[in-house]
Amino acid sequence: MAVQAPPVAVRLAWRVVAFSAGIWAIHALFTKLEGLMGVDLSSMYGGHYQFLTNLGLIFSVIAHAFAILSDLAPGNSFIYQTKTVLAIAALPVEALITILYWTIVSISPDLLVPPREVADPLNPGQVLLESVRPPIDIDVAMHALPAVFLTVDHLFLSAPFPKHIRPSLVSAMATLLYCLWIENCASHNDGNFPYPLITALNLPQRLGLYALCSTIMIGVLGLVRFLHAFLDETFDRSWQGSQEQVADEKRGHKKKQK
Repeated sequence: MAVQAPPVAVRLAWRVVAFSAGIWAIHALFTKLEGLMGVDLSSMYGGHYQFLTNLGLIFSVIAHAFAILSDLAPGNSFIYQTKTVLAIAALPVEALITILYWTIVSISPDLLVPPREVADPLNPGQVLLESVRPPIDIDVAMHALPAVFLTVDHLFLSAPFPKHIRPSLVSAMATLLYCLWIENCASHNDGNFPYPLITALNLPQRLGLYALCSTIMIGVLGLVRFLHAFLDETFDRSWQGSQEQVADEKRGHKKKQK
């Protein structure tokens, strides 16, 4: 017996929680982290929007918002298509952020956030360099939960991504846009990139890093596609009658009319 698509109430509940967590993380980002870092980001070209984490977080919240709208307006092909495109772009980016962040932080937090100066209690007038780490709740909300929410949503609550989507194209476009953006920001910020690790690299090394990031995202999209197909086959899942199918049928009907 085929397992049917999850009820709308289940999808909606998960997406509202994901959206709320993202809004909370964005609020914490703009109200708490700048003071913790000891840096006035408003004085830098690009400000908060230089950082991949921040852009990914905002983008994932928008993706959740359209997913909620697709639950509230089933069959609306425009909302569904927009939700699908946003999810396809946001999921690999958030997965990349999670993989890179926790890997690099385990090596040295200073590679991502410059250490701040604090007074040396044992030597008045002297300063010490102290690594900067966000509180664990904000850290997890920014660097782990977005990827978890999007991955669970795709694997268990959504139909497969359209077959015509090319993971390599999606990943290459996302990488290119962000790389051009931070290279532009650095040109206005005296060669300083948003992350010390990137500032320390020369151009060929940065290109290698960008290529690695694109490769990771291609791998992520390929993996989630495989897992989705595996779950569909293992549990005989059916997406017949789901909002995705209804939206696809409406879109196909409009094309035939044209």
